[in-house]
Amino acid sequence: QQMAQKYFIDYRDNRLYFPEDAYETLEKNYRERRYNSIEEYKKYIDDNRNEIATSVLSKYKVSEENGKKVYICLDQNNQYYFFTESSVMQYTVREGKYNIDPEGFEEEYNNSLDETKAVRDVNRFIAMINNKEYDFAYKILEENFKNENFKTLEEFKEYIKNTFFDDNNVGYDDAKENNGKYICEATIVDNSNESKESIKKTFEITLLEGTDFNISFNK
Repeated sequence: QQMAQKYFIDYRDNRLYFPEDAYETLEKNYRERRYNSIEEYKKYIDDNRNEIATSVLSKYKVSEENGKKVYICLDQNNQYYFFTESSVMQYTVREGKYNIDPEGFEEEYNNSLDETKAVRDVNRFIAMINNKEYDFAYKILEENFKNENFKTLEEFKEYIKNTFFDDNNVGYDDAKENNGKYICEATIVDNSNESKESIKKTFEITLLEGTDFNISFNK
């Protein structure tokens, strides 16, 4: 517990005060997928500075990955941090819960029915929005849909902020296949219970290679 707390606080404070150092501690593959540059990383921190500054360790557990100890930390905002330790106080980190597949996820996903994959993909997309990692969500939008509705990332972010809740919880019927795509009628509610309203969305999912997918939805 002491080490989980140390890593959590060290990374949190580095993000706030030494973002260049924090950026270098991100796992290389994750960093290249998640952020295009240090400037993009700094902007994400500036946009979420208050949430980062007030984050505290809520839960943790320790596992092993490729022979190394991994501290899995969860804060009060349900944000995950995976710290892979190379030696004491030397670590790499990856963030978020949507793009960090738990052990066995890929095998379980690939053995699922396509309809089940589509449902899980909607959940993954909503998790990206909940984590405010809009650029990652933007990248998986179906290309024609993106070009017609959100020509820039900023347009997409503005739409999401004005349409969805801060913490979304989605319920839906099973996805139905239609011309090679999967249609999912969803009802989204405010997970924080601050709003009693609900949002109706129809998601269209295109399954790609492995666990990748594209998504579009009615505006």
